[in-house]
Amino acid sequence: SDEKEYIAKPYVLAFGKYFYMDEDDRWVDLGLPSGILWAAYNVGASSPEEYGGYYAWGETEEKESYTLENYKLYNSGSNSFEFIGSEISGTSYDVAHVKWGGGARMPTFAEVKELLNNCTFKYGTYNGVKGDYVVGPNGNSIFLPLAGGRADDVLETEGDYGYFWSGTYDDDGHGGGA
Repeated sequence: SDEKEYIAKPYVLAFGKYFYMDEDDRWVDLGLPSGILWAAYNVGASSPEEYGGYYAWGETEEKESYTLENYKLYNSGSNSFEFIGSEISGTSYDVAHVKWGGGARMPTFAEVKELLNNCTFKYGTYNGVKGDYVVGPNGNSIFLPLAGGRADDVLETEGDYGYFWSGTYDDDGHGGGA
């Protein structure tokens, strides 16, 4: 079958280039210039309003607590971060790629910008969950729940903010966010 491009949302965002899957309802064509399809729900979720998993950039497993000391890419002895590349999309450090397999991957920063520049964001609720509807040029949409973020063992800003990873390295010593 034809190769298609898809996007999957991990902590809270991921995406991918994928071959045909039986789960066609996972992917949404927003009518973007690149032709990439975004996932209808987050990695670790099974519906749009579910938060899915929380992952530190470059990690592929959830944790009980998120601290600098237990971040796999941090070396406390040298007080530095391990450099794993300027782009982790599609690598073993990409949670969407690891969890969903195939060509699924996190978006690059350029692909997140494509989403921001070509779609309309509308605040609303879906099945009682606060979030943003991302409406593409063709009228199709995905829902991004405002899932907050985890610090230590606390879920913070739930219902107020959503945080999204890209696979592109940010020079602040951490992964790329949006």
